[in-house]
Amino acid sequence: EQKWSLISKKKSSNGYRSLRLTSECISEVFLGVAPKGERCLILFLPKSHKLDFKAVEKEKLSLEFDRETNYLVLSLRDSGYADLFDDLVISLYNVINDISDVDDYVKIYIQTFNKWSTFFEDANSDKLTQNVVKGLFGELQVLKDLLEEANSDEVNSVLDSWKGPYDTGHDFVLDNKDIEVKTKELTKPDVTISSEVQLEEVYGKGLELLVLSVDQDLKNGFSLKEKFYQVKELVVGMGGDTAILIRAIRQKGLTQHNIHEYDNFRFKLRCEETYDCLKDGFPRLIKANIDKTIT
Repeated sequence: EQKWSLISKKKSSNGYRSLRLTSECISEVFLGVAPKGERCLILFLPKSHKLDFKAVEKEKLSLEFDRETNYLVLSLRDSGYADLFDDLVISLYNVINDISDVDDYVKIYIQTFNKWSTFFEDANSDKLTQNVVKGLFGELQVLKDLLEEANSDEVNSVLDSWKGPYDTGHDFVLDNKDIEVKTKELTKPDVTISSEVQLEEVYGKGLELLVLSVDQDLKNGFSLKEKFYQVKELVVGMGGDTAILIRAIRQKGLTQHNIHEYDNFRFKLRCEETYDCLKDGFPRLIKANIDKTIT
């Protein structure tokens, strides 16, 4: 945001006011403001480099190549998405900053546009129930805990391990174990296991049931939005790919523009309990211990 504010003091060049993103980036990537005031990201290509590219226009983003200046310009067409555009900039920088080959960084620049353009579309879904919001809150808390234990080289693999929003398999799929997360009210004595496969282990891996107990606390609790931004701040600080996180919440119809709609649900974590599902005596119904005549 400081860089964006500095651009307003810059003189216009070829219709754009711009400021280099950082001198540490080998390719010449500039934050810019277009003649009509749109925020944009400009990749200055060497004059000798020829690019055959047809402009792409989405509802909120566009990408076009100016052959006169050799600028590849990624523009934000809806100022209401400025915060998400900043995430795009950071994500692009993290993957492009050390690349010196022109063909390679142009390819990554275009790929980043294609990957992120779907995040700028409005997600269509029904309103989430309180139980679904509570479940997502708990999974984000676990994701935050896992990230805090990881190093910067592991951040993207930790993000990829979060499978809960995709409703496939277990909530977290790690190298050595899977984790199934259940978030319940503190006063509630039990959790619901939805099927005979939910607590079934993958061969050769451990399986944990992690139960989070929360209170509904409108004064001191955290909303789903606040928990999401706690995780996102960790990811950015560790140099991770926020696109993985944003893609996950979109599976539930959530975006950074509608997640505030659930601010009326606020939870305070009271305790966490971990159960080894493979331990002798742990009570679970799975396919392996149900008679084959029962379905």
